[in-house]
Amino acid sequence: MTLGQSAWEELVKMEGTIRKRRQESIYAQREKRRKFIEIMAWIIMISVGFVVLATFVLLLKAHTASAEQMTTCRKVKCERIDSKQLVCVFKGQNNTIESQFFSYGEFIPNEYQCKYDPSARKDMTVQETLKAIRESQK
Repeated sequence: MTLGQSAWEELVKMEGTIRKRRQESIYAQREKRRKFIEIMAWIIMISVGFVVLATFVLLLKAHTASAEQMTTCRKVKCERIDSKQLVCVFKGQNNTIESQFFSYGEFIPNEYQCKYDPSARKDMTVQETLKAIRESQK
């Protein structure tokens, strides 16, 4: 105790100030770390949400692409094959042609949803289709 009581009190006061600054520094570091972790958690959550949404959209698109596409086919012509049957030819988009067989007296729709077939033979007409059906029935 060569410097006296005031020096000791100043030393104790300085230690208290240093301890207080150190605690404030540690608290500030913890707060920075907590904010960093919170921001990273939000970024990860948003990224995961975006990935889930994108995956859902891609799966939905893949499912609808693999499903059969339908188009509206309208009745072009009906012809009697025998006394009990009629064959009707329906035509849709891009020369999609389908034929349906009906019993005589059965309801024949003017249009219906048929399978879209853009790769159908482009050169076959309705008359040729009916002729091919008649020949196959013989």
